[in-house]
Amino acid sequence: MSLDTSLINKLQSVRIRNKGFKRKAVLPIDQELNYWEYLKLTLGENVFVVKTALGLDIIYLSEVERTTYIHQALYLFKPLLNIDTGITVKSLSNEDVLKDFGNIVKTLSKHPQLFLSSCKKLIQKFNHTQLRTPLSQLLYNCFDAELNALIKVGNIPYASKIETLRTQQEHISLEPKSLSNLTKRYLSNSNHNN
Repeated sequence: MSLDTSLINKLQSVRIRNKGFKRKAVLPIDQELNYWEYLKLTLGENVFVVKTALGLDIIYLSEVERTTYIHQALYLFKPLLNIDTGITVKSLSNEDVLKDFGNIVKTLSKHPQLFLSSCKKLIQKFNHTQLRTPLSQLLYNCFDAELNALIKVGNIPYASKIETLRTQQEHISLEPKSLSNLTKRYLSNSNHNN
């Protein structure tokens, strides 16, 4: 698979969070996959949904920014009683998306139990996609680079459990170095000592 920086130029993300720190999920867990499938149907295969305790991050490839559409589509999958105005929406584009994704991994690493469960969920998502799309390959490389950097500086909780998890559960194959150099280029300015 050939890749140039045009992929980075199409990289977009939408962050959806509850206002304040609420433990209430932005989207019910049983609707996450439906929402993701709906976005793939309407926006194309290059869509990835990351759900954490903090909210949702929707990362996609598009020449056109689709924040309003993605935010409004969320309400198709929320229970009617759970629709409120207490949501914040933020969008990013280009290399800022990769930096933000890397920051999510670093931020979660400061919360050991949450980090371990988030790593497991991300690995399951990458297995689910089988890295068939340029976007899933790019995000996997970013995730892998961040984990490796955190492990290298000894700044990762449950390092041995995560390594075991990766060994036992990662069932994905990347095309040879297709995106790793590009990912490293955009993550090279990240500070992994935070």
